[in-house]
Amino acid sequence: MSLVLTLTVIPLFALIGAPEDPVNIHPKYIGLADSVFSLETQNEYQKSVWAIVASKNGGEVKSGRNTEPFFWGTAFLIQESSTEHRFVTAAHVFEGAALGRFSDTGLTKLYLVHPDIATFRLDLRNVYLCKDQEVALITIPRISSSEIKPLPVGELRKGMILYNLGFPGRAAVKIEMRHQEGHETAFSFSSFICQQRGEFLNALRLSLSSADISHGFMKSIILDYTSEPGFSGGPLISTETNKVVGMMIGCLRADNFLETSQPRTVAYALYIEEVLNALESCAKDLHKN
Repeated sequence: MSLVLTLTVIPLFALIGAPEDPVNIHPKYIGLADSVFSLETQNEYQKSVWAIVASKNGGEVKSGRNTEPFFWGTAFLIQESSTEHRFVTAAHVFEGAALGRFSDTGLTKLYLVHPDIATFRLDLRNVYLCKDQEVALITIPRISSSEIKPLPVGELRKGMILYNLGFPGRAAVKIEMRHQEGHETAFSFSSFICQQRGEFLNALRLSLSSADISHGFMKSIILDYTSEPGFSGGPLISTETNKVVGMMIGCLRADNFLETSQPRTVAYALYIEEVLNALESCAKDLHKN
């Protein structure tokens, strides 16, 4: 049985990626020194987990501090149809970003990127925010590749060892921007994905209200490790079944709900059934419109 907890304006940070000294774009979201991640070059899901890349310069190729693109978050393929692929990520990834199709130069633009496959500009044409549920739906035209498959989903059980996949903002990787005549900006980087691993610590029904993350009571997974910017929206996977059990959201101070004498920050994720329920609500709203 899940505990019920309401947290309002607590010390909390989202897992949004940002570079060092990020020009007033979420300046507090800098990677934690005690967060650990490893490189996964051969993960079987690497074609279905994509990076969300931020570009501050409005599409102009520049060099120098805070002008080059950087990892901002993660999205993964959750559903498909005969005409489109549907990705899911955390709604707070889009806070402070320009979603208008014709935004002013200088605003942060976001892109869904797989270096071996494609780049898609994220805007109101392909992003639907279920903000009260902290879930965002991204739709792109269906890509004809047998390697791109929706990630399988499964149930979470006590004692499971879990791992999450994503693109941390402080990963040492060069993201290159290129222009193609007649096409939008495209990005390329070393094809890799990062992983964190740990144990399922607790299950809570959380209601959160902060400057960046806000949602009603939702079944949440508390992990025994912390995380960092860039992993937001990525899949949380069971090592036992290799199925997705949740979606990464952010980090919380453990002393809000655990008996501990030491300051500690732990990562949390939404149960995958909460994510699927939110997507179902999004689909109904989209159909109405």
